Amino acid sequence: MNWIKRLFFLLLPVLVLFSCATERRLAQQFVQEETNINVLLLPPPDLIVKYYPTHPDEADPDTIDAYDLQDARFVDEVDDSLVVNNFMQSLKYHLELFQVNVFGPDNIDSFFRLDTTAFIFSLSQMELMEYLDEAIFTSTIDTIQYLQRFPQTTLMQSHWFEFSTLNQPEKPMEVLYSMQYTSDYFDGRFVYNPLSGEVTFRYTPYYLTSDDVFELAYFAGEQNAQYIFDYLMNYYVREEIASDTDRYFTYDRNRHVLRPAYNDRFIRISNRENRNEQGPQ
Repeated sequence: MNWIKRLFFLLLPVLVLFSCATERRLAQQFVQEETNINVLLLPPPDLIVKYYPTHPDEADPDTIDAYDLQDARFVDEVDDSLVVNNFMQSLKYHLELFQVNVFGPDNIDSFFRLDTTAFIFSLSQMELMEYLDEAIFTSTIDTIQYLQRFPQTTLMQSHWFEFSTLNQPEKPMEVLYSMQYTSDYFDGRFVYNPLSGEVTFRYTPYYLTSDDVFELAYFAGEQNAQYIFDYLMNYYVREEIASDTDRYFTYDRNRHVLRPAYNDRFIRISNRENRNEQGPQ
């Protein structure tokens, strides 16, 4: 039995490499051969807007929805429909750059008449959050630690997609989450004056403006288009090997290369079957 165990451990790296090569080959096959990808994009019912005077992780859960939007720098006056439209238009445009056939509410009837494989990404919830945080800089000079803090505003846009496959009700619906953010930025460093012994912090601030709300929406559309294409590519791999896998690829459209996606991807929250078993989430 010992020689069987030794043989298994000798062959294990080969098996892992073979498996990885198979999944990469299938992902490449999807990029090259799956040229008729049909996707229905459904916008959210509305935009949920929130403001926190502190980081959300530090907020009191009993009062987390009680903060007044009038105290916010941006989200109190944001035009919800413009943010959603900017996001959806960017999402559609960048998906079409991947040669995806994009359908929307205006041509939903044509989508449901398709007799080929097609996918639905319904944006069940979209949220724009503004919160206050701190940018913190530290440095140790001559054994003395220096600290500089700046109040920092962050804008975070979150999305919950319900993913399903057309005419395949046996496949569970999956909930996919993504988030993009932007914030005030401070380009700075501590400077030591050897003549006076004084330490100062020199910096250039780059503060958010109202335009950044819409630029974030556009950027989020671009990122989620990438996530949708990557998800469909990895979904194809899982279907072909008839198994789930820890390996997840992203396709660089400009360089025409595949690489590991790591955390730059959708987060799979749940599926319909799991939610039925676990109750409401």
